[in-house]
Amino acid sequence: MSQFQPFKHLVEQYSGLEFNGIAEQRLHKEVIKNSESLGLGLVSYFEKIKGSPAKLTELVNQLTVNETYFYREPAQIKLFVQTLLPRLQKLAQNRTVRILSVGCSSGEEPYSLAMAIQETWGKHMLSQVQIDAGDLDEHILNKARVGVYSAFSFRALGEDLRKKYFQATPQGYQLNPEIRQAVRFFPFNLKAEHYPAEDNYYDVVFFRNVSIYFNLDTRKAIQHKLQKLMQPNAILLLGSSETLGNDFDIFDLIEEQGQYYFVQGAELLQQANYQRPLDIQVEQPKNTAPTADGLSPTKAASMHSTAQHQPKLQTVTNHVTVEQVVEMLHDSAQYPQALVRLEKITQQEPDNAPAILMKGWIALNQKDFNQAQKLIEQALELRPWCVDALIAQGLCHKWQSELELAVQSFKKACYANPESWLAHYQLADALKHLQDSTAAQQAFQTVRRILSHNITAHSGSEWLPLALPVKDVLFLAERYLLNAKQQPGHNVSGA
Repeated sequence: MSQFQPFKHLVEQYSGLEFNGIAEQRLHKEVIKNSESLGLGLVSYFEKIKGSPAKLTELVNQLTVNETYFYREPAQIKLFVQTLLPRLQKLAQNRTVRILSVGCSSGEEPYSLAMAIQETWGKHMLSQVQIDAGDLDEHILNKARVGVYSAFSFRALGEDLRKKYFQATPQGYQLNPEIRQAVRFFPFNLKAEHYPAEDNYYDVVFFRNVSIYFNLDTRKAIQHKLQKLMQPNAILLLGSSETLGNDFDIFDLIEEQGQYYFVQGAELLQQANYQRPLDIQVEQPKNTAPTADGLSPTKAASMHSTAQHQPKLQTVTNHVTVEQVVEMLHDSAQYPQALVRLEKITQQEPDNAPAILMKGWIALNQKDFNQAQKLIEQALELRPWCVDALIAQGLCHKWQSELELAVQSFKKACYANPESWLAHYQLADALKHLQDSTAAQQAFQTVRRILSHNITAHSGSEWLPLALPVKDVLFLAERYLLNAKQQPGHNVSGA
């Protein structure tokens, strides 16, 4: 709608945040709500926030999604704490290792780093690092400083660590003072001309699961500004599903222990000694013949030490297809490799809906629901009636106990493909959990009808490993219908 375009442009100009597709609807909703609460029309409200940085910040804070949790992407945290931090400490010699968490939201990421450092190396190591954390939303920063969390923030945190570092209170779980005092919070606007820190200050910057909000040019500009905050030898960490899409030749890209990260500085490159995956190769320097099986880690490291020969990781083929990734999604151990290929595809084809959906599926199985939802919605904007995307969307809601929303998505999948027994089964299962027995029976009856007539009937899924064992599905459907038939007052037909 044209009346919202000035708001959209103003928010993007101020914060760098883009709101397109479904996200744009959230912008419309907040603008209308705020203008009505102030008794203003849209034009008057726009003029008010345009002239008031405080009011504009308030609107931006309402628009940002502060969904995060402790120990998000634990493999990446493990790599940093156990492997990368000791390297940085060695380079820092006798000074403090400085860590920055950008877009820290309510503090789960920097607090996770503090806990992981203490768990791995003890309190002495924690006292030798400085952890800073910044976010645009000042309200959420206040929440981070208080350090009180609901159980939802612990979905990736072991019960032993929750009991060790948190105290149950009537308001929620209070983080202990020792870890809270290890993190310093401050306002941080990624779109600001200057960032609130000294040049060459940080040894590592965590910029994870934030870049999805920004367009390509803004992401490049942010990386250049972050680089000015970093030591000559430093590390930049992005979320696992973002890294390959943010390789702008500003930093060197490294793969180690199945994780990707960026570095600057020859000394860190020499220490990386990484193992490159099968579908990644290192660009050869001029006049250097590669060996039969590619560069060894030792040779690669020595090449890194020469500035003009710093290699960049790149995919081996320009013809990666989503069909090549399908089988990889069946094995979570292959997710990092799958993401490499999917990033390559989406770089070349930004509107490749199956590739975007597969990235969302990986995020969903890693319980990164916020990222999964964004990617699945993006795929649905491109293909609104894709059965895979609709079922994945339903599962995303279901696994967060949002059963009513899950039912809506599964119903759309059934409408998109009425003969998809998988869509009807997922709908039936969600209705069962909602205790809507009548509707659940009808959905299970459809499952039984389809599979009884043809046990090899196609599930309707094309891209994702969604299909369940057919005989098990038929057995579960028949068992539910039999149990329902035996309940007083129920009338189940043999449809």
